[in-house]
Amino acid sequence: MSKIALVGFGYWGKNHFKTLKKLKDEGIIEKITVCDLNKNALRNLEKEDEIEICYDWKKLLTSDIDLVSIVSPTPLHYEMAKEFMLRGKDVLVEKPLAMNANECDELIEISEKAGSGLMVGHIFRFHPGVVELRNMIRKGDFGNILNIFIRRQTLRVPRKDMGVLLALGIHEVDIACFLLNEELPETIYADINSYFGNAEEMALIIQKFKNTTAYFYESWIDPSKGKFRELTLIGTNGTASLNFSEPDRITIHQSYLERKQEENFSVVNGGDFIVRLEYSEPLYNELKHFIEESNNKKNYHSNGYVGKRAVELIEKALLSNKQQTFIEVKN
Repeated sequence: MSKIALVGFGYWGKNHFKTLKKLKDEGIIEKITVCDLNKNALRNLEKEDEIEICYDWKKLLTSDIDLVSIVSPTPLHYEMAKEFMLRGKDVLVEKPLAMNANECDELIEISEKAGSGLMVGHIFRFHPGVVELRNMIRKGDFGNILNIFIRRQTLRVPRKDMGVLLALGIHEVDIACFLLNEELPETIYADINSYFGNAEEMALIIQKFKNTTAYFYESWIDPSKGKFRELTLIGTNGTASLNFSEPDRITIHQSYLERKQEENFSVVNGGDFIVRLEYSEPLYNELKHFIEESNNKKNYHSNGYVGKRAVELIEKALLSNKQQTFIEVKN
């Protein structure tokens, strides 16, 4: 069994810890080590049986751990992932993989040369609803996909290390590629606004694929729907909507426009129904996949190339806003 280190015990790191404990209870993990430089954050863990504590991540480089889950602040991702992989550790790095595409390239190269696994925490690739939508698209259930809409909003204090594009939009640009069988958009554009700091608090993103256009709305300053995350997918034969907070169901709308003649259409009202899914926690699915694939062929669903592509798309989105034009996306 694997011995894993969790580096970073902030808000999201605590969620990782709860999930890793569950995997340990199931016998999938042998040992968990938690590392954070904030001793107060780890104080309660000192009472946990069979949990090792560390305050300096560099001490883990020569330890007996096999796997590392890096949930540290994004500016630290590159250095940490690099050092762990150089010492033969397989790493899961929370998204974004790094602060820029050049750092992503270097991490991929190190991973391949060292033979160390590199996975990126694009958690929505492990969301039951997103996975089921991808399967339905591949089966042709919605016909040709015309549009993908994703709306993610809340009211919160903006982050200081990055704006909504790199913090939230990176989810959406990857979800669209994932749903469309890893297709790369042809162009991308973003309109962003910064009202309270240097980084953007609101963004509208457009990705144009060969036959599909995706629209994303990201905001840290919009309380109109509370904490709201929803995806709508429109096809020529139907529409689907998914509330990300309800991973056990998808609403299908079997209504669409039907072409009668060259310029004549009629509305087909097929009614609505709900597809029920077996509930599973996306973070649990992600971490279990990381552990199992690290012990196998390391064919991660969200490998370094997936992580790099997402960062590149956000870089191009930022450039498009600066130049006020759509930016071409090249392979």
